[in-house]
Amino acid sequence: MTLLLTDEELDLLPPDPLEAFLEFEAIARERTLGMISDSDTYGEDIYVSNIFAMAEVFDIESIIDVRNEYGGPKSILELYGIIRNRVDTLSLTFRLEKFKQRRSGHGPVLSISADIIETLRFHLTQMRSAVDKVEGIPIRKREAIVKRLSELDYEISTSRTKWESWLDLALELADTTSEVAEKLAPTKKMLDAIFKRLAKAKRNAQSLPSPDKQKQIEHQSDDEIESEDDIPF
Repeated sequence: MTLLLTDEELDLLPPDPLEAFLEFEAIARERTLGMISDSDTYGEDIYVSNIFAMAEVFDIESIIDVRNEYGGPKSILELYGIIRNRVDTLSLTFRLEKFKQRRSGHGPVLSISADIIETLRFHLTQMRSAVDKVEGIPIRKREAIVKRLSELDYEISTSRTKWESWLDLALELADTTSEVAEKLAPTKKMLDAIFKRLAKAKRNAQSLPSPDKQKQIEHQSDDEIESEDDIPF
C-alpha cells in the first residue's frame, strides 16, 4: 500500500484522533483526485486502503464499521462512495461540535416575535413529519431527534431561544449513518432556513439602541436639545 502522507506530514497532524483523521482524509482525498480515471480504479483503491488503515490507527469506529455494515463483496467504487459520505458526516459533526464549544457560555438568548415563532414552529412540524417518514433510523436515534424537536417547540413558546439549542438539533441530525443522513437531507435544508431566520432576528436586535441609550434619550430635557440636529432620530 502506498501511504499518501510522508512521515514529516504525519508528525504534523493534530493530537486529537478525530481531527487528525479528518485532516489526513482531506489530504488523501485531494491527492487521489488526480489519480482517478474512467479506465481503472487505482485512485479509489489507494484512497480506500489509506482511509481504512488510518481509521484503525486513530480508532474511528464509524469508518471501521463500514466493513461490518457493508459486508460481503463490494466494488472499490461502492466503498469509495460510502467512505466519503461517512467522512463528510464525521466532518460536519466535528465542525458543529467545535462551533458549539466556542460558543458555550457565550451564546446569546434571542427574543423572538410572534411571526418568527410561527415560522420556527412550522419548520419544526415539517421536520417531525420528515423524521417520522424516514425508515431505518435506530429507535434511540429517532427518540433523541423527536426529543430535541419537542424541547425546541417548548423553548420558542417562551418567546426566547438559544443558538445552542438549534446546534444540538443539527448535531443530532448529523450523527447518523450515511444512508439515513441522505434520507434526512430535507430536514437539514429546513435547519438552514431556521438559522437564516434567527440570524436576521439577531441582526435586527443588534441594530436597536441599547436600553441605556434609550433611557438617556427619554430623560433629556428641552434645554439639552438645542436644535433639530441634536435630536437622535
